[in-house]
Amino acid sequence: MKNFTLAKYYHRLGAFFLDLFLISCLYGILESLINLNIKTIFNRFFVTTGNSWIDFTVITVSLLLFLVVVPQFNKGMTIGQRVIGIKMINDRYDETDWKVFLYRLLIIYPLTILFLGIPLIINIYLIGYRKDRKTIQDLIMKTSVIWIR
Repeated sequence: MKNFTLAKYYHRLGAFFLDLFLISCLYGILESLINLNIKTIFNRFFVTTGNSWIDFTVITVSLLLFLVVVPQFNKGMTIGQRVIGIKMINDRYDETDWKVFLYRLLIIYPLTILFLGIPLIINIYLIGYRKDRKTIQDLIMKTSVIWIR
């Protein structure tokens, strides 16, 4: 067994909120380009196409880019994880690949939409109170988040 230090509560939350901020910026940029209204490019909270399916598609593409594609080219870390200094590994202490990131997103994204954000609140609780600091998707995918600095 290898010795790893699990990422702290505030490390995981910091990386999550940084990724969330960057995803919302990308969403605002994509929506502004779709609307051809460059003035609203940084107004990411109040921009919409008026068509919920297009907005849903843009959000999904933004999430896929940041949470699946970026880790593929960033040594298995999202931008927030890279900045904070944490990394996800599987429970066999191996590197994770893009499939793990995709499956994790496919687990939590529909649940969050279906249950109006409650799974995210549960994840924050689990990170804070479980000794192994595992979230719903960590438990299902058998992954852990470690401190790499």
